[in-house]
Amino acid sequence: MNMDALTAVKERHSVRSYKDMDLEEDKRKLIEEEISVINSVSGLNIQLIDGTDGVMSGVSKLFGGWDSLPRNYIAMVGKDDGGLAVNCGYYGERLVLFAQSIGLNTCWVGMFKRSKVEAEVKPGEKICITIFIGYGNDQGKPHKSKSVSDVSEAINPPEWFVSGVECALLAPTAMDQQRFIFSLKDGEVYVRTKKASFADVDMGIAKYHFEIASGHKVI
Repeated sequence: MNMDALTAVKERHSVRSYKDMDLEEDKRKLIEEEISVINSVSGLNIQLIDGTDGVMSGVSKLFGGWDSLPRNYIAMVGKDDGGLAVNCGYYGERLVLFAQSIGLNTCWVGMFKRSKVEAEVKPGEKICITIFIGYGNDQGKPHKSKSVSDVSEAINPPEWFVSGVECALLAPTAMDQQRFIFSLKDGEVYVRTKKASFADVDMGIAKYHFEIASGHKVI
């Protein structure tokens, strides 16, 4: 199944119940190829990893409402600098939507045992967050969403800006907080976030959504 990014945005929801099966070889290859491309343009060290056993504690599994785990996950790894979380959100969401476009399901996971993540972490790098990926027993369900005015400071914004914000509101955020705020000044789009758990990751995800819907870069 192939679809464009905007269709993937509308159809993709977080999934917490997975079939006990490996990724098909053709889909694994596509995901690995996309990871390679993203790593080359982003400077991140994203990795597809087999085996989710032990990565989540009983508490985090219960808290997250998990029914069954997939066999694979993506480790979002990169240089430990001030922009890592935003970049992981931005490029991780690109991967999430790509996965949706080829018939896979995903869920962002922030509560996990870092010591159990079997990723290669080079000196100066750290594991930021993970994305579980596989074949869902269901397709998830839409999250509650704020209004455009709740997350925008623009006055009488153009249609493209509104489209961007509407798409950002479809982005997954930790505990559906949607703490990001978009603004428009002299034709330039800016985004910031209020302090919250994984707020910078969420801001990166929302930024990516805004850009694919509006055609405008976000600063």
